[in-house]
Amino acid sequence: MSNKEIKLGDSHNSNQAVSLRYTESGEPVIVKPRNCKTEKAFKIFLDGLKKLGITKIPKTVEILQESENSHEQSYVHHQCAESVEEVNSYFYKCGVLLFSAYLLSSYDLHCENLIASSDSPVLVDLETLLSAEPVQRTAKSQAVTLKNSVLKSHLLPNWITVDGKIFDCSGFTGTLHSDKNNLFYNNEPIKAYNHIDTIVDGFRQAYELTLENIQSIDSLLDIFSECEFRQILRPTDVYGKIINFLNLIDDLEKRKEYAYTLLSKAYMRDID
Repeated sequence: MSNKEIKLGDSHNSNQAVSLRYTESGEPVIVKPRNCKTEKAFKIFLDGLKKLGITKIPKTVEILQESENSHEQSYVHHQCAESVEEVNSYFYKCGVLLFSAYLLSSYDLHCENLIASSDSPVLVDLETLLSAEPVQRTAKSQAVTLKNSVLKSHLLPNWITVDGKIFDCSGFTGTLHSDKNNLFYNNEPIKAYNHIDTIVDGFRQAYELTLENIQSIDSLLDIFSECEFRQILRPTDVYGKIINFLNLIDDLEKRKEYAYTLLSKAYMRDID
C-alpha cells in the first residue's frame, strides 16, 4: 500500500492538517500536526482512576510515533458490541467519560470526535479536552448554569442547524455525518436513553471516588500542566471584529485584559 497522506480536516500549525496515512502493511494511521501531550496525560489520568477503584475506564487512542510538533495515532475502528455485558460496559464507561469531561471542563466532544468501539467509547480528538476554564458552581442565569454543567462537553444531546435542518451533533447520540459514534448490537443501534441508569452509575461512582480521594485526584490533574489549552472560537465574524478592536489598543496589559473579557463574552454568545 502507498504511504501517501490523505488530508482529513482544516489546516492548523504551519498550514498542516490532520491526515490519514496507510502503512506498507495496509494499516491506517492518523497523523496530527501537534504534540500528543494531552493524549498521553489523559491516558495516565484514566489509569489513575482505575487504580483508585474505577475498574471500567474508557479506552484511549494508541500513540504510535511522536515528535515535538506532531504525532501519529492508531486508527480507531467502529466496532459492534458482541454481548449484553459489552453493551452495559460501554454505557458505564460513557458515564466515567462524561465525569472526566466535566472535571476537566472539556468542550466540543461532538459526534465526529468519538468512536464506539465494542465495549467502550473512544475520544479520537482531544484538542479541546482542556479549555482553561474551571467548572463553575454558581451562575447568574439558568442558561449559564446549563452551559457550565455536563452539557458543556457536548457529549450529551446537543442540537445544531445545518442547511435549515436540525441535527444532534453530540458525542454519545449524534447522527450528523455518520453513526460511528453510536453503539450497535445485533446489527441494531443501541439507544443511549435506554441506558441512562448505567451512564449515571458510571458518572456517580467516578464523582464519589473523586470526593473520597481529593489529594490523589489533584495529583492526577497535575499531569495536564504542560498540555495545551484550547477553545473553539465561533462565530468567526464576531472574533474578527474583536481582534480588529484589540489591535487599536497600544497598552499590552490592557489589551490582554480586554481580550479575556471580550472573548469570554463572545464565546457565551453575550456579545455581537
